[in-house]
Amino acid sequence: MPRKTNFTTNAKGKDGKEYKNSYFRTTAMVGKDAEGKPIRKQFYGISKKEALAKRDEYLAGIKQGLSADYDKALFRSKFDDWFENVLRPSVALSSYKRYETDYRLRIKEC
Repeated sequence: MPRKTNFTTNAKGKDGKEYKNSYFRTTAMVGKDAEGKPIRKQFYGISKKEALAKRDEYLAGIKQGLSADYDKALFRSKFDDWFENVLRPSVALSSYKRYETDYRLRIKEC
């Protein structure tokens, strides 16, 4: 039974043939820009259920206080923020220094 989709694209394969890709797309408004125009983000899935689940997960992240572009954030910037604002106040100074040294020598420069 064919699955229900609402979006189709044409793409060329490695063999040069034209292929149709069908999937489901849904849109959510995630905020407004400086001019007051709505900012929309699109979510894709192979079924309606999958696309809506991705949308709901993203919107839940925004409700928890994440910025609208958190899905595009780099690990380093988010980890540095968490390391300084969440971990540092919750551990002893000696532990923090050891964690910071391990991070700097083993992860950050890689």
